[in-house]
Amino acid sequence: MRSPGFTMEKKMNDTMSDADKHARAAAHDAYENNFSSRRGTGQWEGEGKAFGFYIYDNNPWADDPTRRDRLYAELVAFLERRGCRLAERATYPTVGEDAGYTLALIFVSADQDNAIADHVAARDFAAKQLGTVFAPLN
Repeated sequence: MRSPGFTMEKKMNDTMSDADKHARAAAHDAYENNFSSRRGTGQWEGEGKAFGFYIYDNNPWADDPTRRDRLYAELVAFLERRGCRLAERATYPTVGEDAGYTLALIFVSADQDNAIADHVAARDFAAKQLGTVFAPLN
């Protein structure tokens, strides 16, 4: 999976205030450029070091519209137990018949030294819950 078409090279305090913008950009990029991958993950970096990650999902469940939200609520709870925080959540498109089709979640690790391990744990947990393999890490 390629990285989204945006960079996140800011100090951590600055990125936290821009989390909404980055979540919206991740959802847009996943929908427009990674649609066929259905789901994937990526690192969120600042000053050359990972401090968080994002997960996107291009696969809402037609037969159960609330299933995706329930599954990702379990992921959020799992990551909170690891000390990660959901920084922002966004969907794309925001209007029209396909509104909300793609979901993007941005997480921040409590300890930058654990960001990559948290990312891998999140990907593995989500894959187990969803019964699918996520796109490889960047």
